[in-house]
Amino acid sequence: MKKFSVLLALLLLATGAVSAKPKHPAPRLFPYQGEVSLRGAVSAPTPGLGISYINGVRFNPYLFVGGGIGLHSNDYGIYVPLSLDIKGYIPVGRHTDFMFFCDGGLMFDPEHPSHGFIRPGFGLNFHVVKSFAINIGFYYEYAPYERNRNSTELPSTYTQRIHSIGFALGFSF
Repeated sequence: MKKFSVLLALLLLATGAVSAKPKHPAPRLFPYQGEVSLRGAVSAPTPGLGISYINGVRFNPYLFVGGGIGLHSNDYGIYVPLSLDIKGYIPVGRHTDFMFFCDGGLMFDPEHPSHGFIRPGFGLNFHVVKSFAINIGFYYEYAPYERNRNSTELPSTYTQRIHSIGFALGFSF
């Protein structure tokens, strides 16, 4: 009986210790938001695919600012984009937000000179659970690529400006 009483007391103490933590933890000053985004450019002259991992801060339900790194492939090569990402959210339903975004930064490639890009777009953000959402969007991308010519009469390099339209599928957590 003595062993049973001691065991019961230890069990009650352990249960009390677990339930002693505060019921409302202190809110974070700047909540973290991460995203994995899959992109596909569907317009000519260079269809391409890409993936980005974006980390940042969701300042309030309407504004996100973060930075991303990714991998982008098209007819000209494989690039590593480093970007600044800004997203705005406008609620249109209980679990749906209209989303507009703008990404911009540099794309690096060891074989070609790096170049800048800008990618504004819009879409919908669907809240699946409290800390997970799926977003679908369309974007326009502008990227000037430095190209080499194989001609001796013309300058050896020139800038080719790529304008493409694409779609994005993102998973926010």
